[in-house]
Amino acid sequence: MAIPLNILPQEVQARVGPSAPLAMRSMVAKALMPMGPEELFLALGYLASNDPGELGRDAGRSLQGMPKAVLQGVLRQRRDPDVLDFAIRTYSNDEELVELLLLNPHSPDTAIEWIARRVSGRLLTIIATNQERIVRHAPLVEAIYYNPEAPMIVVQRVFETAVRHGLALHHLPGYREIYISIFDREPTEEGAEKVEGEVAVDSEELQQQLESTSYTEEGVEDDDFMQILRAAATEEDDAVVESVAEEDDAIARSLYQRVRKMNIAQKVRLALIGNGMARALLIRDPKIVVAMAVLKSPKITDKEVATYAKSKATSDHVVQAICRNREWTRNYRIQLSLLENPKTPPMFTNRWIRNVTQNDLKRLARSRDVPGHVVRMAKNILRQKEQAMMNRGKK
Repeated sequence: MAIPLNILPQEVQARVGPSAPLAMRSMVAKALMPMGPEELFLALGYLASNDPGELGRDAGRSLQGMPKAVLQGVLRQRRDPDVLDFAIRTYSNDEELVELLLLNPHSPDTAIEWIARRVSGRLLTIIATNQERIVRHAPLVEAIYYNPEAPMIVVQRVFETAVRHGLALHHLPGYREIYISIFDREPTEEGAEKVEGEVAVDSEELQQQLESTSYTEEGVEDDDFMQILRAAATEEDDAVVESVAEEDDAIARSLYQRVRKMNIAQKVRLALIGNGMARALLIRDPKIVVAMAVLKSPKITDKEVATYAKSKATSDHVVQAICRNREWTRNYRIQLSLLENPKTPPMFTNRWIRNVTQNDLKRLARSRDVPGHVVRMAKNILRQKEQAMMNRGKK
């Protein structure tokens, strides 16, 4: 965030403002102008955040070169949200300065949300234990949940705090699955919106699973889970993901053995944060809430969805959820994959078969792996097209 000129003292504005001589601004940017610590910090911050050129770069280098003790003295007294926001983003790699800024009650919530996605250890604990700030700024819950450095115990504590105070979290990707995995029941808050593609809350199979599953089971040790989560936070290339999806790779077998020991909350979080390798394994999890969490991952791609849509190992619930997602089913490849899956309800195949190209219709009509009713429809459409062409030829 840029530091506005009007919060700078008048004497500082005269040295760094747009009307100040370029030579003077340059001297300030290089920290060559005699100034007090607070005035120098504000002047450098203004130039670094407002000038995209050499002045800004010089000011940025000068800011990084200021003694830490001086910076601590300056930042401890600041109350301006714009300055504190700038400081958090500028010194995000300095744990001592970040801690000081986290403990400053005047630090803006949006800046704390930004840093909450990036820090770990003690700093993350400081953010997570500030209930007043969490209740005031609900997006912090998402920032902490999606930070792969956040231990599960911290994540669950923050989520429980948010729910207890009635925070609106329905916008959170995978909110329903997260809620179920932590509280062992469907979310019942008033105003909860039905998200397109969700399994119906009255699904008999889902209800049976909720009643028969212990969502408080131990799972793997938190340290082991964090190790897996960190490793899975970076996307793998397509070749690795495809080999994992086929379950013929040593990496897949190794990961599978570790994942199967996780509890539901751990699996849901891995499904939402993890890479394509983790999603390829978890989409086949027998627990509906875990498989559905994969579809809520912000990282999921259309290519992955098409793969899940085509696989006969994909559960009915996942296939139906993909069918109901209008954004995904506008993708021709996903439509085609669903047409080839026997678990796709006829009400959808009847709608999409008309969109299929001539070559794909011929392939569907000849395939032995495609549902019989799709084969018959493909043949009928081909006959209709051939007849129409013959009729036009006669005219």
